[in-house]
Amino acid sequence: MKKIKMPDTFVIIFFVVLFASLLTYIVPVGKFEMQEVTYVTNTGAEKTRNVPVPGSFSYELDDQGNELKKGIKIFEPGGEVGVTNYIFEGL
Repeated sequence: MKKIKMPDTFVIIFFVVLFASLLTYIVPVGKFEMQEVTYVTNTGAEKTRNVPVPGSFSYELDDQGNELKKGIKIFEPGGEVGVTNYIFEGL
């Protein structure tokens, strides 16, 4: 019986990025409404953070009223998000 060899970490990361980029063509864009919440930590310090409002999720719609899907490109110049940009900017 032949032993299965684990692929290199970069190969695994490449396929995860490829899968996530394909999902941008399938899953519609959406967002939560956010609100600032102020709380006191155990040390007595007061902190503020943005949290999503429960039940406020909504899909973004295009001009025709359809759910918006923003697929990313293979390569984007100028620091924008692209599939292959993780090779040049992420390492």
